[in-house]
Amino acid sequence: MAKNTVSAIEKGLYSEGMPNYLVKMAVGIPREVQSAVFQGATTERWHYKTLTLTFQNGRLIGWESVVNSTPKSRNIMMLKDYYEILGRKTKKPRLKKSERPIKKLAKAFSPRQASG
Repeated sequence: MAKNTVSAIEKGLYSEGMPNYLVKMAVGIPREVQSAVFQGATTERWHYKTLTLTFQNGRLIGWESVVNSTPKSRNIMMLKDYYEILGRKTKKPRLKKSERPIKKLAKAFSPRQASG
């Protein structure tokens, strides 16, 4: 490990592109970890008390920090667009023409749609 990397870890610093094991050494074990796989990429969100770190394929790609944790005003610093991270161009999913009839059938036979 490079001397400046060791120094950063000792100071609790992290940076974009840093491997998850080095971030864990710098920041500590998270309270909660959420994982998802989308289009072959593994994305993890590590939750700490006032910090959420986002990793893709084991590398830090962004973070959110709660600046003021009062109930009325929570200022969150967002450094990445998560739709972009997941490879989505838009926030609203669009169905292909071939998927539309399947969705209609799924709605028709859904137990939630059945009257009781």
